Amino acid sequence: FNTTNIINSTSAEISLTKSWTDTLNVGLGASMTFAHVDSPFLPFATYKIASYTQKTSTTFIYTFASPITGVLLGDAAHVTTTNSLSISNFSVIANRARGVLVETRNVIIQRSLFRYTSGPALLFQPSYYWGEAEPGVNVTITQNAFDGCNQGIAQQK
Repeated sequence: FNTTNIINSTSAEISLTKSWTDTLNVGLGASMTFAHVDSPFLPFATYKIASYTQKTSTTFIYTFASPITGVLLGDAAHVTTTNSLSISNFSVIANRARGVLVETRNVIIQRSLFRYTSGPALLFQPSYYWGEAEPGVNVTITQNAFDGCNQGIAQQK
């Protein structure tokens, strides 16, 4: 979803920019995180949604509880909650693809074993195409073992 119009200091038009028929259904009190088009993997601000109205099947006008400072036309918008992921004492051995796909923030991966994965042991990937998730931010990776990962057909740089 992208910012298609800045209406005033607290309101913006957010539209689905692909040819999908999905809608951006959120509840009042949810938050929306924004990232600039030139740095889509670095969200810069999060604002609480105060109200919204549906303009078309793929466009909504959101009013936020505070001024949306710094939001520009084209900025990516993601509905957010206080997401977190914690993985401890976990093993991935001889997997034909990646070990773990991470598409959230507040991540801790510790005391785990990643051995002989065809692709990366840990793949951090925001899902902007599908609009499912935001980039990994605030990540801690500690006391893990990696052996023979990213060596097969799913190898990535």
